[in-house]
Amino acid sequence: MAPPRIDYVQAKLCLQMDRTGQLGIFADDQLKRFLNLFHSRAAALNDVTSARLVHDDYHFGNLLHEEGEITGVLDFEWSFAGDPLYDYCLWYSEVELWPDSRAPFLTGCGRTELSESERMRMDVYQMIGNHTLCAESKLHFPAAEATHYREPAEAHLRRLEITPNTN
Repeated sequence: MAPPRIDYVQAKLCLQMDRTGQLGIFADDQLKRFLNLFHSRAAALNDVTSARLVHDDYHFGNLLHEEGEITGVLDFEWSFAGDPLYDYCLWYSEVELWPDSRAPFLTGCGRTELSESERMRMDVYQMIGNHTLCAESKLHFPAAEATHYREPAEAHLRRLEITPNTN
């Protein structure tokens, strides 16, 4: 059984995995592989000792800015209390969605590198985010765009399966 402070992460992952399974995005064997990866990295979640506001959709489209300064944040419908590192998933992923934005964003947040524990937590948070985006895109976007989200989720799964868990 997961320690109480990571129950919300496991519940969030299972909720999203249930959605992607019911929508036929991922097969049962893939869902089991995602869950195994969660368990292999769950110990790193114990390093989170306090919760903060997590936006859970933190990207340029939800930021108001003027002359290089953020002046407002929009769209809090997916927000929850948890590890603030969760909001770094889009900015720390292998794909840079907003060219030349990653380095300044991470530097501005005081994050240029992650510890092993933080990287493992990011792996879990990216997995959850991938499932969320896959389900939302299947429900609300054209089929081609839904495929656009599934492929990186599958690539992330394969990458994590070959990345040694040192924790």
